[in-house]
Amino acid sequence: MSYSLLSRFRGAIAGVVLGQYLGTRCETEGWQRPEVAPDLRMRSLADVLLQQDGVEVLAGLQTLALGGVEETAIALVPLALYWHDAPSALQASVTYLAQQGNWLDEVHDSTLIVVTYLAQLLRDGDRPGPPSLTKRPQQHLASMVDEIRPQLCQPTIEKQLQSLLISLQQGHSQAIAFPASSDSGVLEATLIALYGMASTPADPGITYRRAVQTSTSPTLTGAIAGALSGSWNGIAGVRSLWHQHLGASSQSAGASSQSAYAIDPWLTLADRLFALWCGLYDPTHELSLSDMAPLAIAVPSATGLVHAARMSKP
Repeated sequence: MSYSLLSRFRGAIAGVVLGQYLGTRCETEGWQRPEVAPDLRMRSLADVLLQQDGVEVLAGLQTLALGGVEETAIALVPLALYWHDAPSALQASVTYLAQQGNWLDEVHDSTLIVVTYLAQLLRDGDRPGPPSLTKRPQQHLASMVDEIRPQLCQPTIEKQLQSLLISLQQGHSQAIAFPASSDSGVLEATLIALYGMASTPADPGITYRRAVQTSTSPTLTGAIAGALSGSWNGIAGVRSLWHQHLGASSQSAGASSQSAYAIDPWLTLADRLFALWCGLYDPTHELSLSDMAPLAIAVPSATGLVHAARMSKP
């Protein structure tokens, strides 16, 4: 069950929060535990999806006023989970929100890259064994570049991605060139997170560490890497690192920070998004682990069947 779709929904959501925590900690002197709570825009977007029950999603998202900030790629992770089996709808929603919010081209392209790659990782449900035994993350990266090429606002970003693919295929150490005119750190964060995930998909610890220690935007890079790694390895790849780094956080952090970094509420959020995707979400019913276990068994990867059932929901 480690690599069920439910597990990977949980891994993506929890991975974002863990990556934010490690990145924020990296930015502090002496790796002190942060006193601040994680960025909650991801939760806000998930709440909109749940409130809309999958209907008129874009109209609901407009109320968030995302504004095209660098963290938009992370805020849209719940949308990537919900529409992972409908890539055209996912990509169209990113372009629509970018137009409505007047996003920078770099923010649009980086967000498109993150959500499309995450969705491709989730759609890979036909693995013969643990994902650590395959090189498919690199194959998905190449496929993602082909898929989004017509929608990129900046042609130079495609060249960046092609260079990244060559480095991965040849086994080079990390060496990524960034455009000198970059208006924000989101492109750098995206490329470093992609490299970390695709080069060491079987080792989340290395993926996180490389992400936060080699970027000028550790919090953002760690969050992106966490979402990608979690969507591939599932919650098992996140939980051990979570307890390693956050197990004692309650002893040094304030009450608000302690509550925000508790893992169970984030897993519950992922469970609700999974139930929404399945077409079985009921806002009047409190989900429990016993509710989710049959779903995890029945729907390990059958995206087409569940998508058809969801679309036929009254």
